[in-house]
Amino acid sequence: MAIDIVKLNSLGNRADGIAPRALSAYEIFGETLYSPCQGSIFKVRKSLPDNPPGHPDTEHPEGNYIVLKCAEADIFMAHLKAGSIRVDPGEVVTSGQPLAKIGNSGNTLEPHLHIGAAKDGKEIGLQFNGRSLSINSVISRKKEVHKNAINLNAQKRRFALLLRAGNGERRGQRQRLCYPTNSSMI
Repeated sequence: MAIDIVKLNSLGNRADGIAPRALSAYEIFGETLYSPCQGSIFKVRKSLPDNPPGHPDTEHPEGNYIVLKCAEADIFMAHLKAGSIRVDPGEVVTSGQPLAKIGNSGNTLEPHLHIGAAKDGKEIGLQFNGRSLSINSVISRKKEVHKNAINLNAQKRRFALLLRAGNGERRGQRQRLCYPTNSSMI
């Protein structure tokens, strides 16, 4: 099952204010995406602009994205920031290597990371530190984890996971999951 991830501020909000118009007001916008595993870059799209909040690009649902072939699965990471993708198809990457920044490209109303995994062409669930997720799962770490998919500052920050119920990016199809600070992604 694919997961949508947003970052929460110390007040538990995804952004400064209610439905701000500036992308920079969203906590996750511009955060670095690190490779969750060693592997090779299979596909990349990096030509699309970031959309203003509330104005999705329905013609390019995934926006800017990376598909990373790892030993265990193919990892799909989408809605990446325009001009931020640092890798190209065929390139070999190491776990923890910076790949891109989180943006708002594609069919999305606000900045977030969409991440999913597939094995033999079939979608599989993601694990955080060996733990499978279900709706309303809570994952926490007390110390900073290096070389993970999203690496945070040592400050006390939180991310929220939005578990998709289906193939859409509409608000009614999400259920919110929260976890505090620095969890490894896969």
